[in-house]
Amino acid sequence: MNPCGTGENLRASARGARQYTRSVLAAFDFDGEKLTRRWVFDSAAAGSQWAGQGNHNLFVADVDGDQKDEIVFGSMTTDDDGEGLYSTRLGHGDALHVSDLDPDRPGLEVFAAHEDMGSSGKRGATFRGAATGEVLWGMPAEKDTGRAAAGDIDPRHPGAEGWAVTATGEWNARQGELRSATGELIGAAIPPANFLAWWDGDPLREIVDHDYDAAKGAGVGTISKWDWASGTAKPLLRAEGTASNNSTKGTPAIQADLYGDWREEIVWRAEDSSALRIHTTVDLTDVRLRTLMHDPVYRLGVAWQNIGYNQPPHPGFFIGAGMASPEAPRIRYTRAR
Repeated sequence: MNPCGTGENLRASARGARQYTRSVLAAFDFDGEKLTRRWVFDSAAAGSQWAGQGNHNLFVADVDGDQKDEIVFGSMTTDDDGEGLYSTRLGHGDALHVSDLDPDRPGLEVFAAHEDMGSSGKRGATFRGAATGEVLWGMPAEKDTGRAAAGDIDPRHPGAEGWAVTATGEWNARQGELRSATGELIGAAIPPANFLAWWDGDPLREIVDHDYDAAKGAGVGTISKWDWASGTAKPLLRAEGTASNNSTKGTPAIQADLYGDWREEIVWRAEDSSALRIHTTVDLTDVRLRTLMHDPVYRLGVAWQNIGYNQPPHPGFFIGAGMASPEAPRIRYTRAR
């Protein structure tokens, strides 16, 4: 996170807690030797509209275009100065995705799952503008919707698709809602909604999941491709000898564009936890993108990925069918005075 802006030498980090009731976020400057607290946001002081809005995960991105990062903490967003930017009052949730999910709309968007149907207005997931919190569309539900994901998996519809287990709320449900970036209902068949990665040669995102063994509380890592014609996920990789993390959520140890060709490496632990195994694609691609780690939103995503209920990193630009070439990253070296 960089609430200081790109021109300052100090760096800042943030953390949050108490997703269900009081929400507290803090930012610290680091000068290379010591930490200095910059600000604290506390819903107990800010007002009741900020309480209980946090997720088990957060996202850091410049959502308002001021070159300083905000913290998207579930159903609320805190500005770079520690003041509340907005609260949607949709309540706590377990999944969160922030990126340029709709490239035809200015700015970034947020796709989030919701747990409390009273707070969310019986919406299991919503799609909102990241800068203002305006809810653009939602998915009706009757109970806690614990899984939701967003990425471009169907080239027939512009932008990223969003899906959630709204039918039953079960983590491994294959029925729910799959919608386009504009909210058009594509169908009731959905892919697994645990994790995502860019793996093969095209810019569509693949589905990362696991073959879960309830007795072990873990599963073998898997990658599949969404077949939009049949409404099913087609296997690409079964990472034999590996084990997933976080019980049914089936997350890898870490996922990132480690080798710099824009496709992502996935690190699962060995099934006996004796080692970490890095899996990388062998598929050729004619898509030419700079390493994703040059994008500040993605790089921060790799840093916060393991907070709470792990979520996949997203860049600050759209990757998918018909994508425009992203701007070159503006990078410069800085050093402390």
